[in-house]
Amino acid sequence: MDLFDDECQWPRRLLHIPSMTSYEWRPGDWYGDFQKPKYSILSYTWGRWEIRDPSTLQHVRPIQIHGIAWEVPRVDPEAFTDDEFLAVIRDTASPHPEVVDSEHVDFLWLDVACIHQSDEEEKAKEIGRQAIIFRGASHGYIWIRQSKEFIRQWCEDFDKAFAVLTTDAFKTTDHGAWTSCLIDLIQKLFSDAWFSSLWTLQEAFLRPTATFIFKDADKNSMDHCTLKMISDALVAIKESLTSTEGIRQLDSALALRRLIDEIGFVGYGSGNLMVENHMAENPMALLAASHGRTASRVEDRVYGIMQIFDVSVGRSATGAESGHEYTLLELEEQLGTAILLKHPILSQLHVHTVPVDMGTAWRFSQRSTVPERTKVFTNNDLCAVSKLSVQRLDENVLIGEFSGKTASFQRFASRLAKDWPHSWNLNDTSIYLDATDNTGLESDVPHAGTGTLQTAAWLSKHSPQTHILLLALKTSNDPMAPRDNPWAWALGILMHPTQIQLSRGYTDFWRRQGIFIWDVRYKRSAARASSLGFVKALLHEIENLPEDIFKACPYLIGEDEMWSETRGYFG
Repeated sequence: MDLFDDECQWPRRLLHIPSMTSYEWRPGDWYGDFQKPKYSILSYTWGRWEIRDPSTLQHVRPIQIHGIAWEVPRVDPEAFTDDEFLAVIRDTASPHPEVVDSEHVDFLWLDVACIHQSDEEEKAKEIGRQAIIFRGASHGYIWIRQSKEFIRQWCEDFDKAFAVLTTDAFKTTDHGAWTSCLIDLIQKLFSDAWFSSLWTLQEAFLRPTATFIFKDADKNSMDHCTLKMISDALVAIKESLTSTEGIRQLDSALALRRLIDEIGFVGYGSGNLMVENHMAENPMALLAASHGRTASRVEDRVYGIMQIFDVSVGRSATGAESGHEYTLLELEEQLGTAILLKHPILSQLHVHTVPVDMGTAWRFSQRSTVPERTKVFTNNDLCAVSKLSVQRLDENVLIGEFSGKTASFQRFASRLAKDWPHSWNLNDTSIYLDATDNTGLESDVPHAGTGTLQTAAWLSKHSPQTHILLLALKTSNDPMAPRDNPWAWALGILMHPTQIQLSRGYTDFWRRQGIFIWDVRYKRSAARASSLGFVKALLHEIENLPEDIFKACPYLIGEDEMWSETRGYFG
């Protein structure tokens, strides 16, 4: 009889390293003779090297683990040998000497030893508990295939390149050569298979402070190196690439920032994924990063990232239908629903780069991207104005539902242009449009990269029915912000009215067009309200340094008759 409860805060099994025995959980949180033992976790990748054909490499034997009823998968020695695997497992027992107040840990959560490899339902359930397991671990470790010798030389070269950032020499250095050097170094390290696995992207998010162990183990002979340390360095490099216009243009050609973004370990929230309170950050960027990751099964595109949002879907969900094989569409709908209900505002901060089916734009797609500007928004600093949910209107139609304040974009844009004429030029507004088939529109939608002013003008002229759904307001960090407007930014969805076909006929709904972000502050620089031309206004401000202008505009935060309470479907 299985006494394990999937809501349990402990793993179903733990590996006892000294005896190499996998102990099953027992009531009272016992594992063998040990109650509530401290344990570590090991993140590594092996699936792409699994030997599935029994007649292939017959001399290769799996690592020996006692106490389990399944065969440990055999792995091609090209990836690692059983001796190397065993050495790394033992290496996790002793914390790095540079880690303060750490003690020897004899238990390890290891997938092949703690997840039943032959029981698909049990495997799915434990995969759906990754967040619980990783949060409960005392230590986290990452095993990559690079040798200690390689890493020593890489660190020496990287430290030299990184040190340039911390001195005045950065101003006069050859930025082209410096950028090319860093691109080469980053590509060398991140060519390791661990950095391209979809599963490890999720594991990195769940354990951002994990310590690296290298191919030949013996981590304590190396300086302490964690994922967060590397992430912090990449953040600093990324920020340096915007320091001057010359460097920005150089990076536009060499694409170092894009390379760092594609890695997927930095670039949202406070600028750094690797923070302890990661669930407070914006995890949507990781969905975009996951598109470039390797997965052995198409369903793993969902199973391998769902725990980033602390949700379980498909076979991993509580109450999942036994024996049911969930399709990719079912999994994507379940994940999209779970994300929208758990993170309603953040769930919409993405842009479709290719047209999606009518009624599905409410959820993230395999080709969605997350604009850089939206990555700074987190659950902690947003106040929701609208309510979002999901409704199944038909057997084949799962659609978004909203209740909140809407306003005509055309009217809003016209009024903003009168109150703050240069807001559209000075980064006070951002518009990100979804790719579309142009159905119902009078002209081709502006391409990505079109300026905000031009996009706003196009929407006003060619899509006059476009409305803004006010999603949320972001709190201001200004201690002098007025009491009646303690906000800094507003976030909205752009959408236009149309109809969607169901089996019983057509029904009204709003087609999502993209996202809109605008400044809501009442106090701004004089240049933003100047009647002079854009460049002249800036020059006038620089030369005369006029005081900031205060102008109360309640419509910016949804408090005006132009906004009306609206309910409907969207997607």
